[in-house]
Amino acid sequence: MNSMKMSLITLLSMALFVFTACEDEKAEETPEYGSISGQVTFNGEFPPADSGAVRISVNTNWYPTGPPYSYKEIPSSEVINNIYEFEFKQVAFGTYKAIAVDYVAASNTTGAYDIWGVYGGTLQADFMDASSVVVNIDNPDVNGVDIEVTIY
Repeated sequence: MNSMKMSLITLLSMALFVFTACEDEKAEETPEYGSISGQVTFNGEFPPADSGAVRISVNTNWYPTGPPYSYKEIPSSEVINNIYEFEFKQVAFGTYKAIAVDYVAASNTTGAYDIWGVYGGTLQADFMDASSVVVNIDNPDVNGVDIEVTIY
């Protein structure tokens, strides 16, 4: 009887090992996020930090009708030869209507800002011709989102 129990336990242990240890392939994870990267070229003198903030933002609506999806302040120390390289990571899949660069003066108490440049947009069209950026499973990492800004 004891040997029968031992045989049954051994057989069940081996079966458990075979059925759980044979998972050779890992399921490929489907990404849910991507990134947006590019560079901003500044034509003109970058403003000193104490005069205000230069920002770059990812917007779900254009013209902005609320806060951006994401934004970063552009520090003058990261502008090299009038170029700022940026990357937004962990960007949820979706269509973003504009990637914009703006300026908020330090003396501004109203929250208003000046739009200096938009990906694919022109000053002549008041930046209403901005190009959308689509981040999705087929194109999770969008590169080459380059913006030219003229500082007056």
